[in-house]
Amino acid sequence: MPRHGENIFKRKDNRWEGRYISNYDNNGKAIYKSVYAKTYRDTKKKLSLAKEQNVQLATTQNMRTFKELLYFWLEFNNAKNKKSTQNKYEYMIQKHIIPSLGGVAIHKINVALINKFIDEKLKQFSKSYVRTMAIIIKSTIELGKKEQLITIAHLDITIPIAEKSELSILEPMEQKRLEVHLLSNMNCSNLGVYISLYAGLRLGEICALKWDDIDFTNRIIKVRSTVVRVKNSDNNGTHLEIGRPKTSSSNRDVPITDTLFSLLKEIKENSFSEYVISNTNSFVSTRTFEHRFQRLLKEANIKKYNYHSLRHTFATNCVICGIDIKTLSEILGHSNTSITLNTYVHSSIELKKMQIKKLETMIA
Repeated sequence: MPRHGENIFKRKDNRWEGRYISNYDNNGKAIYKSVYAKTYRDTKKKLSLAKEQNVQLATTQNMRTFKELLYFWLEFNNAKNKKSTQNKYEYMIQKHIIPSLGGVAIHKINVALINKFIDEKLKQFSKSYVRTMAIIIKSTIELGKKEQLITIAHLDITIPIAEKSELSILEPMEQKRLEVHLLSNMNCSNLGVYISLYAGLRLGEICALKWDDIDFTNRIIKVRSTVVRVKNSDNNGTHLEIGRPKTSSSNRDVPITDTLFSLLKEIKENSFSEYVISNTNSFVSTRTFEHRFQRLLKEANIKKYNYHSLRHTFATNCVICGIDIKTLSEILGHSNTSITLNTYVHSSIELKKMQIKKLETMIA
């Protein structure tokens, strides 16, 4: 089993092997090479050097097509991106960008071609989805210019602005009905839903949460991991594994409410798993837990919501209760307060009514 984000294995002959992508074939399939050493540390050093030399080799080759530059960009960013992020970028490049722009000679790539591609994709996909494609293309060209592989006078590329959708949060009566149902039928799965409702953890974070992450002495949940989907080492298919949270800011400590604290202690006494919401030795998949959540909503006679609505509901309730934005931002694991402000401060009609009442009181 490789260490997350690396692709370094312990072999049966007790040597360590590190694998890296050296190139891609004509079908876009990764071509791997390996380095070997007696220790993990030495293997990691050799792997890092091999990747660096591979990137340097790529920059000295005579790249002819935009496809080659796109794959060069992928490999260049492989070390800093999470596996799930890298997989998403690779899929978009192979599925969308290469079929339209991959065969274009590097010296013929221009802003008009790129903007035409973006306009066509906007007719088929959401602005948010196409925005990611545009960012990949722009970043690829910027890298090509930096390495003197491509020359474009200006980068006036149209980056679609994703429309801000209305937050999906449970209505007050629905929250109450859900809470009553959870407390009346408490088990490890329902505990997971309760944690998201009163601590704001994401779906992947709940599935990865271990009892060791619960600090009962200080009443804190330590969010340090999440469930991510990554490609198999042979490049065929995907699997779920425990990985890093969404961002570095997502590593956070979340205070535990009194009711949640009592529930955690009660469930832990009867738990035989290292994972909080599991009855087995392995974690629960995100798809499975989402399905359990939908079944729970149906049992509680609540309309359909996606699991992330619990996090939105928690955050909105915190704003209504007057929790300051800096504190809430840290609890949610946002990288900055502007994300919290733009997402939650104006999301609740109840909050708006409260603020208007303050104005009325001041005038009176």
